[in-house]
Amino acid sequence: MEAKKLSPANVLYEKIAETLLDESLIKQVQEVLGKLKHDQELQNELMDEVVTIIEDTVNNLEPIEDEIELIGILTVRYARIKADWVLLNTKTQYIKDRKSRDYYKTSYFSSILTLILIYIEPFIDDESKRVISEMLLEPIATLKKDK
Repeated sequence: MEAKKLSPANVLYEKIAETLLDESLIKQVQEVLGKLKHDQELQNELMDEVVTIIEDTVNNLEPIEDEIELIGILTVRYARIKADWVLLNTKTQYIKDRKSRDYYKTSYFSSILTLILIYIEPFIDDESKRVISEMLLEPIATLKKDK
């Protein structure tokens, strides 16, 4: 029986899914969350959010059969996660002195998003990463420069 030949988009999807679903990512997330020994409920909450992000990313890519569109949608997902990361990092700077549950949730989730971004980045071209980073940070930099 002849094996079905996968399209380039299917091969790429398989690589992306394998990368994001790799247990090493979850292990790294668990290491980060392990530092929240004092709040098991928060650990569980953040792990649920991580699993949702990973599964949503993989599931949204699965039906796409065009390689360019697949990378395009992954790039949009990358930008969305990066935007959340920028928001959380900014918020963390302003609440760091409180050491509240919100601070821990925000700072730890930001760290976890960093890990997810690291796993997605090899699939995103450098120019797209640069443009996304500039776009997300430009409003803040421009406003600070104008003051």
